[in-house]
Formats: sequence, structure tokens, C-alpha cells
Amino acid sequence: MKKAVLIVVALSLLVLGSLAGYRFARQQIFWELGDQLGIASEEAGQVQVHTEGEVEEKKLQDAKKAAAAFNDFANRYMGASLKRPVELYVSGDEASYQIVLEREFSLSPEEAARVAAISGGWSGGNIHVAAINASAGVMSGHGDRYSTTGHELFHQLQYELSHGKDTEKKALFWLEEGGADYVGALLSESLGGTPFWKWQSDVKAELTRVKSMVSPQELQHCTLEQRKELMGKEYHTYRVADMMTIYLMGRYPEEERGARLAAYYHALAEVGKGEEAFQQAFGQELADFLQEFEHWWQSFRQQPVVFHYREAESKISRERAEAVMSELEASQAWLQRNLGGQITGEYQVVLTEDVSSMTKALAEYTELPQEKAESLAAHSLCVENGGLLVLNAGNLQNEQQRAFSLGMLVMRTYEGQVLADAKGCGYAWLIHGAAYLAGTSRQSAVSGYAVADFMRSNRKKLEGLNLPRVEYLQSEEDFRKAVEKYGDENITALTELAAYDLIKAHGWGSFANYLQETALTRDGVKAFKAVYGR
Repeated sequence: MKKAVLIVVALSLLVLGSLAGYRFARQQIFWELGDQLGIASEEAGQVQVHTEGEVEEKKLQDAKKAAAAFNDFANRYMGASLKRPVELYVSGDEASYQIVLEREFSLSPEEAARVAAISGGWSGGNIHVAAINASAGVMSGHGDRYSTTGHELFHQLQYELSHGKDTEKKALFWLEEGGADYVGALLSESLGGTPFWKWQSDVKAELTRVKSMVSPQELQHCTLEQRKELMGKEYHTYRVADMMTIYLMGRYPEEERGARLAAYYHALAEVGKGEEAFQQAFGQELADFLQEFEHWWQSFRQQPVVFHYREAESKISRERAEAVMSELEASQAWLQRNLGGQITGEYQVVLTEDVSSMTKALAEYTELPQEKAESLAAHSLCVENGGLLVLNAGNLQNEQQRAFSLGMLVMRTYEGQVLADAKGCGYAWLIHGAAYLAGTSRQSAVSGYAVADFMRSNRKKLEGLNLPRVEYLQSEEDFRKAVEKYGDENITALTELAAYDLIKAHGWGSFANYLQETALTRDGVKAFKAVYGR
């Protein structure tokens, strides 16, 4: 009898709903009816992928692959999956993306333009529609495309599990976005994309380098307008949400994490308040968790760097691995003694045997294009990518070569962390030259030769050459053009000598001050004058 009444009511509502549009009536009435009757349509949980504008085939296929895999993955990970069909629009460019936002989400042209400019994806759980801008940076590589698609579809699942309460102001914004990124990253890994450990390392590395970011307290309860505002890149909102989620999930055994995440949304459906749902799902008061996280994060970003050797991903002997890891620690100690600073956070370290295996590692773990991976492997012994260091240990067997290369790497990493958002604002000749000089200083320590001996060799090498004055190598573009014209070896010697003369007169501490001043003013010229008086 109850089913019959429901069917009559549903048909009546369908007729009325058709006046407002058949699509709305069909989606809302029949899905609600199916929920009540415990039945599912043939479309239940299906993700229909549509295109808007011209979409690159590889990007479209990756989005389709992730969409097709999402439900099975979600079932395995958290025991839940989409019950209602979702329409996913993949747009070829920002203009097409804006069209979808206007048409499918009923945003005004002005609002759609604003959202399109700051986001790579958008999801509407109440209308069961998601949209992705295939030209955005979040759709660059295979892994990016898998994770972004998973992110937007997880928003749909959040809506279903919470009965629509995930979008209310009382829900926890950081867990909504951080959870979507977390699940998207796991989906990506399952499809052969970026390893999950790499994603976690990149989150930590990015936040370790920034000078300022949004406070976790500001990511609790947000209106739609506040959410749009927080998407500004200067806040690093998504990375903060990611870090909070990584920390939260890391407190539980791996086999419990998905179930606890699902439990949060089920609880949210019942109680309608993020704090209560959080306590039920994770067994801790939200206020206590936030205090715990803040304490951990401040400690983490101030701790001396920790290098994690990924033995499973490396193909070299333990003895050679220990030699490399030992030199990394020695270079960090040299940095502390001479500049009074240190690299902070943590890095995953993958050691490779030769150029070929280094290329493969770069392509597999960083998703760099094959041509770029080959070029970097051919011309570099060490490559830093986010929270990952990939080293060609096969060419680091000589103690002096190892000391020079890793000393330079540690200095470059330190420079990047200090400069943060001001990276590229300092004098290129000094930034590069100081890194070379740091490498030479480490080489000096293990070889028995003085740094001055190496500098004499550099001066002799440059005698008679018509090279530019270092003052003309201010920007990274100036530096790149000089290398192309005069050769890497000559420009390396030139800038290292200039850095040596400056630091010999003023000490390594002056260079540390220069980095700090550049980060503060975002002006390498002003910083140089402030520190060196000219």
C-alpha cells in the first residue's frame, strides 16, 4: 500500500515537475522514489561523460577511465558508491568551462567567469552534475586527470552520503575538499597515476615553502561565497585542507581510513553538524584535533629536514645508497654551520643506476613529459620535484663528485625554501653561483684541496674568454640565454667565481641575509643594496 501511494505521489510530482523542466523532474522524483522503495534504476551510479568545446583526446580518455573506475574503487576503499547517475562535463578550455558553469549550474556570466578563472573543476551535488576544465593545470598529466576526476565525483558521493548536508555551512569545509583530494589521489594511484606517497610528499613540500597560508580555523564552516574567496592561490587553501586530511587519516590503520571517512558523511546526514559528525566518525572532539594538528604542523615545518630513502623504488646496492644518504646529511650539516639555516620538512629520495633508469623514475613518479624527463636525466645528476629527490647514483660513486653534486642540491633546496613565493626575484648569478660554491665547499672538505685552489682553476679556465659581466645576469632568463650562448661550463665558472669573491669578503652569513631580504622585498636589487651596500 505504501509503495502504491508513493508511486501515485511521484507521478503527480513528475507531472508538476515537468512544468519546471523534464530533466529536473526525472532526476529528483524518480531517484527519491527509488531511495524510498529500495530499488535502483539501470542508470544508478553511472557517470555520463560529455564534452564541451574541443577536448584533447588523451585528456578525455583519462577522464572517462577515472569515471568508469570510480564506483568500484569507492566500494573497495570505503564501502560506498554513487547511487544516482552523474553527468560529468569535460570542457576543452576556460571559455567552454564557463559556458558549462552558466548553463548547468545556473551561474550568472560574471559569477561563472570568476569561478572559471580560479578553479579547475566544479560540482553540484543537488543537480548531480560535475564539470572539469581540461586546460587547467590540474589536468596536465595522467595522474592529475585521474585525481581531478575522482575529486569531483567524490563531491557527488559526499552529497549522497550526507543527504545534501555536505554543502551546508555547518559541514567541515576542509574535510570536504581535503577528503576529495585524498580519495582522488588514491584513485589516481590505483589507475597507474602518481603514487600516493608522492602526492603526500608534494603537499608537505609545498606548504613547507610558503611564507603564509590560510589558518585551519578559517576552513571550518564556509558559505559558498567564502569558499569561492578561499580558492585564491595566495591562501593555499586546498593544500592546507589536504595536509589536515593526511594528518587525520594517518592517525588510523590503513584498513580503517575509508570506512571512517564514509562514517563522517553518514553521521553528517543524521546530525547535520560537522563537529558532532567528526566526533562520531573519528572518536575525537574537533577542537582537540585542531589543537593537535596545529602543534604538529608548527613542529614539522621547523624540524631539520628528514630524507626518506625509498629502497623499494631504488635499484642500487645498500652500500652505495648509504654513501649518498650520508652525504646528504653532511651537506645539511655544512649548511647549518655556515649559513645558520637548514632545510626543513621531509623529502622522499629515489636513487637510480644510470640515465635510463633516472629517466624512467622521473617519468613514473613526476609525470614529466618523456622528452623533458630524458633531458633532465641526461644533463642532471640530481632533480628535485616537489617532495621528491631523484638522483643518478651511478654517477655519484666518486666521493668528490658526490660531495659537489649533493652540496649544490642542498643549497638550491635551501634557497628555494627561503625565497618561497619570491623565487626568481633574486639575482640569478648570485643564486646559481652560491649553489655551485656550496658544492665546491663540500668537495673541498672531502678532497683536501682548499676552495681557493678550485677558484684558481676557474680563473685560469676563463682567461681570454669574452664573457658577459655577471651584473647582466640578473634574471633567470638572462642566465638561461647566457648558458645557451657561452656554454654551461663557462657560465658556471663565471658565476661561482663572482659568488666566491663576494662571500669571501662578507661571509656566508651575508648570503643568508640576502636570501631573507629578497624574500621580504621580492626585489633582488634592493636586497643586494641593503645587504652589500651597492
